[in-house]
Formats: sequence, C-alpha cells, structure tokens
Amino acid sequence: MHLFVNFMFPLLFISIVSSYKILAFLPSNVKTHHFIHRPILEALADVGHNVTYVTPIAPSEPHPKIRYILIDGCCAGFKGNFFFENSKRWLYFLQMSGMYGVTTKGLEEVYNQPEVKNLIASSEVFDAVITETCFFQEANAALHHRFNAVGIEICCFGERSWINSLTGLSDNTAYMIDSRSPYTDNMSLLERIHNSFITLSLSLTSLFYLSRMEGVAKRSLKYNGSEDRPPLGHIMANFSMILVHSNPALSYPYPTSPHVKKIGGVIIEKNSKPVPKLLQNFLDSAQNGVIYMSLGTNLAVVSESSDLASTLMKVFGSLKQRVLIKWDSEYPVDRIPPNVMISSWFPQQQILAHNRTVLFITHGGYSSLYEAAYFGVPIIGIPYFGDQPKNIMAAVAAGFCVKLDHDNVTEDSLTWAIKEILNIKRYKEEAERRSSMLRDTQNSPVDEAVFWIEHAIKYPNALTPRSAYMSFVVVNLIDIKIILLIVILSLYYMARKFFGCNNYKIRAKKEKPL
Repeated sequence: MHLFVNFMFPLLFISIVSSYKILAFLPSNVKTHHFIHRPILEALADVGHNVTYVTPIAPSEPHPKIRYILIDGCCAGFKGNFFFENSKRWLYFLQMSGMYGVTTKGLEEVYNQPEVKNLIASSEVFDAVITETCFFQEANAALHHRFNAVGIEICCFGERSWINSLTGLSDNTAYMIDSRSPYTDNMSLLERIHNSFITLSLSLTSLFYLSRMEGVAKRSLKYNGSEDRPPLGHIMANFSMILVHSNPALSYPYPTSPHVKKIGGVIIEKNSKPVPKLLQNFLDSAQNGVIYMSLGTNLAVVSESSDLASTLMKVFGSLKQRVLIKWDSEYPVDRIPPNVMISSWFPQQQILAHNRTVLFITHGGYSSLYEAAYFGVPIIGIPYFGDQPKNIMAAVAAGFCVKLDHDNVTEDSLTWAIKEILNIKRYKEEAERRSSMLRDTQNSPVDEAVFWIEHAIKYPNALTPRSAYMSFVVVNLIDIKIILLIVILSLYYMARKFFGCNNYKIRAKKEKPL
C-alpha cells in the first residue's frame, strides 16, 4: 500500500501542475480563422488543459472540455463583399484603414458586452492568453497584462511584415513577401520597389493605428492596475510564442525570430465525417473525374444574374468531368447542366481527398491552398483580396497552379486553364510532390502547436530575442549608421581641408619669385 501511494502521488502531482488554464480571446467574426483556432484549442483540452474560448461563432459540435463564452464579434462589418471592395483601393493605407475602422469600433463594443466585462472584472487566473492581435485587434494585447499571463499569438494570415516588426526581425524586401504582396521571392527591380512600398505602407499603417488601439484599450479595458499598463507595442513585443499559419512548402523560406513557429495545416481533419450519400454517389460514379470549385466563405461573387454564373455553366456543361460548385445563392434548377451539382456547403476536405477529384478551382485562401496541396490536387487560382494573390503566386511558382484574374474569367480563359491543368502531367506531379513534403513531418501541425504553447507557458520568453524589445532605430542600427556617416563626412571634410591647405602652400611656393 505504501509503495502504491509513494508511486501514484507524484504522478498525480505531475498531472495537476502540467494542466494549465488558458484563455483564448478571439472575437473576430471571420469563420475561416476559427477553423484554424478550434483544432488547436480542442487539442489543448484533449491533453488536459482548462480552456476558456471567447468567440462570436457558436460551434456546431461543442467540445465537452472547453468552456465557451459566446459574444457578438468585432468584425461584423467584414460581411459580404467588404474584403473585395476594400481591396480595390490602390493606396494600401486606405485598404488597411477600412479594416481598422471596423475593428476599432467593434472592439469597443466587444469590451462593453456583459460577458466580457464580467470576465475582465472576475478573479479568474489564467496561465496564458491566446489572441489574434495582428488581425487588426491590437487592443486585445491588454488582456495579457490584465491576467498577468503568458502571451501567445496566432496569426492566420501567414507571412506579415507587422509580425516581423513586433518580433525584432528586419524586413528584407529583396526576397521577403508580405501577405498582401502579389509577388514571388524572385522579383525584378520594379517589383522589388513595389514590394518595398507595400511593406513600408502596411507597417506604417499598423504603427499609426496602434496608437488608435491604445485609445480603445484605455477607454474600454479598465481594471485594477490598468493605469500602470505598458504600451500595447511593449506587451506585443513580450509575446512568448507566435504561431503562424504557414508552411515553407507553400510559401517562401526566410529567417524568422526564434519564438515564431509555423503551424500550417492545423485545419486538416484527423477523423473525417462520412460524406452524404448523394454526394458520395456523385463522386464515386464520376468516371472522367471531378472538378471542385469554391471561392471561400467571405465573398459571394457568384449570383444568378452575374456574367460569371453564365460563363461557369457554359464551360462546365461542356466538360466530360463532373463539377461541384459551392454556390451561396439561388439558381434555377433547369439551367444547371446534368454534370454539375451546386450547394451552399460541401465537405471540402473529403472532396479533395477523393481519388476522383482532378482539379480544384479556388480563390486562394491559405487553408484551401494547403488542403489542395495536402491531398495532391492541382488548382486554378482566381484571387480576389488579402493574401490570396500572394498565395496563388506561390502556388504558380511551385508549379501546381494556373492563375486567372478575377476580372478576366471568360469562356476562353477558363476553358484554356482547365485543359492546361488536365492535359499537362507536371501540374499533377508537382501537386503530389507538395503533398509528400507536407506529410513528411515528425509531428502533426496541431501537435506542434500544442507543444510550443506548453513550452511557452513553462518557459516564458525563453525564445523571445532581445531585438523584439528594441526600437526601430536600434534594431536597424540607424543610430550607428548616422554616427558612421558623421565620422565619414568629418574625415572627408578634414581631408579636404588638409589637402587643400597643402595644395595652397605648394602653389604659393611655386609662384614665389626667385
């Protein structure tokens, strides 16, 4: 008995101390971001951590071990064609201002909701707070200070210059591509100039709105000790871990700070649900293959009256392949070709995983791009906004994608793109090669995310470099460069004076009469 107690008690103690209380404060309304958050939070709960999830999106199947606090989100203005219309502004400052305009107002409303006010005023203690501050929500960083908890950031946008700025990594725009830059890492001179302009514009805009977010936090996030809260920029620089939804196999490899970890692929489902019988029969009996088209959840570009609708029906109706289209609006049944099925929802991963699927037509959201590559399906990319142009360009550079401009999807261009993908083997071969790269990992992306979150809680800021706390001037050696410039100019001035004086004496000596 004593032996049993002596053996079991330490194990029980280890179990208790390794279970952390984690607050995930994620008030964004953008569903695709929660597709990334949820697998991580559910995995944390599965291994025994106490997870509180503040979200505006009610889960269809709540996890039994997660405490949900449902709120009205901060990004309600992002509905419909907001992203697309906003991206038409050629000045990046105006693009970003539109996004920040929605969230600065939305966050104040979030903080004043009873559920959030009660949470902030409570005596609850958390070991870590997970946020997505870099998606126009920097004010949420104040919660790390409120709960005196380890700061963990999830970035669903992939590579961002703003992330680099916060982590003390200097951008090199000769080959580093921001999520909103439509180039590859192999740029011409003019492209490098434009890429530099984009990166600078985005970083300066984020810095400008950081002061606005500071005002939001001061007005609406008040608690005992908030008057001594450090600036938001300082709190964000103090993040112990930043998880970026990206993977070098689908973007471009470049240096990152030690506490930035890439977790691209957390959206891949471990246990897929059965496909509805009607859809399963549609897929299984497609002798010539299946083409799947989806332009995501945030943009309704296909409507009954649109030119794109008639173009799609004409082109797809002429194919021998069967076609599935994610279609968010009504469409007359008698105008749908017999080889086409439309629906407002399809189980995308199950379709891409099916051995009959030969092509995916996508807007180029990173999750869709990852899913296509993971299941070895070549794509036609029709990017619209945000990180989509950059993602599609990376897929084109990788060799498993053909790009079409969204304002040039005609019968001829779409027919050409489909034939190009289906008739030339290298697209499928490269998609399968990318699939092998993504699957060739030591741990799954979800397990990686859980490991690094636990690591950050156990060893706060162990991986955060000193550069994260340095000012822009110091980390980029601007002060030293100015001193060197002054020294060089001073030496040049002294040299001119010295040699000028000697030349004068030599000339005077030569001109002196005998």
